[in-house]
Amino acid sequence: MNIMLKFVLQYFIGAIMALGCGDGSVRLLDRRLPPTEARVMTWREHTAWVSGTFLRESERSAPQLFTASSTGDIKIFDLRKNSSVSTIQITPGIAALTVHEIADVFAW
Repeated sequence: MNIMLKFVLQYFIGAIMALGCGDGSVRLLDRRLPPTEARVMTWREHTAWVSGTFLRESERSAPQLFTASSTGDIKIFDLRKNSSVSTIQITPGIAALTVHEIADVFAW
């Protein structure tokens, strides 16, 4: 299977990296593992190109992953869970996503 990957933002929490893909999937990789074992999680909740990813570490909660797709949905993942914990629908056409490192604020 040939999947076009897009490195949207390279935010790392230690050795963990998140990739947004053209098929709408989001992949979580552990760079410490061999390449054939590095993919530790795949979410398939977006229906279009993932245009932004942002990993955020928090002192008061588990590490979070924010993702955005070109259809206008932003999803928030708790890295310990198999599905998103929140979805926010905004205007379609998101080209980028950034999240504040401390405050609960994001921009697109």
